[in-house]
Amino acid sequence: MGPIFEERTPGSWTEPWSADDPRPLVVVSLGTTYMHHEGVVARICAALAQLDVRVLLLTGEALDPAELTGLPDAVAVRGFVPHLAVLPRASLLVTHAGMGSLMAAFAAGVPTVCLPLGRDQRKNAQRALELGTSITLPDDAEVADIAAAAGQALASSAMVTNARRMQAAVRRHDPGRLAAEVLQSVVRAGPSRATARCTRAGR
Repeated sequence: MGPIFEERTPGSWTEPWSADDPRPLVVVSLGTTYMHHEGVVARICAALAQLDVRVLLLTGEALDPAELTGLPDAVAVRGFVPHLAVLPRASLLVTHAGMGSLMAAFAAGVPTVCLPLGRDQRKNAQRALELGTSITLPDDAEVADIAAAAGQALASSAMVTNARRMQAAVRRHDPGRLAAEVLQSVVRAGPSRATARCTRAGR
């Protein structure tokens, strides 16, 4: 019936920066499950500290913010902020390429730098790369490589264009309308043809 989102309402959050801070906002979010990624987080934050950006690190339930020591002063750390609340204000998302995080980035029209950690994330990152919305790095990428990728993404008008194209595609989906259309087609088809029609529709 269309895109699947982890969150349905934007929620709210309070920024730790002044309202007139001109630096682009980079959000770092590596999911809600623990995948032994403290080292990846540290290298990402060290890399972003080399750029003239604001950095918001979201740890989710995977890491306790109090356990993350030695992070650059420029990095603001929060346990949870709804993606739909913060990403519309962001210029870049650095992510593990989880499906929920990528869909939130698509919905907000925000480019991504992906460092997949496992599971389906490598395939997700590859698809984002093919769509032109992302730069993908291995999870053991060095600080200099992460900084270069983030700088390239922030400067890329093509990635912004592609991200906004995906945003428009997401907005064209209306799950309620699509569901109603499928149900109406099933009713019109009758019980003998309903299963075949739903199968062809992939629903």
